[in-house]
Amino acid sequence: MADSSGTGSSVFATFVHLQRNDPVQNMHRFYRIHVTPGIFQDWVLVREWGRIGSPGMVRKDCYPTREATVNASQTIVRKKLKKGYTVLCFD
Repeated sequence: MADSSGTGSSVFATFVHLQRNDPVQNMHRFYRIHVTPGIFQDWVLVREWGRIGSPGMVRKDCYPTREATVNASQTIVRKKLKKGYTVLCFD
């Protein structure tokens, strides 16, 4: 999403919480994505997912730039939205 200031910088969420509920299929899932700076001058995309009420799984992927990390995050969010997840909150 482009910034309305005309500077060309992108606006993105550094944290997204998605959820999918389907009582018919007994499906109650969550998916969290967090973009954060790494300790080796890189950027980390942290993903957590699982059944609501359970601790879930965690995966961390490192990227060389903030832009690459944000692009990966946006791709994942788009895929999850197509699968029926809804955004509960973002920052």
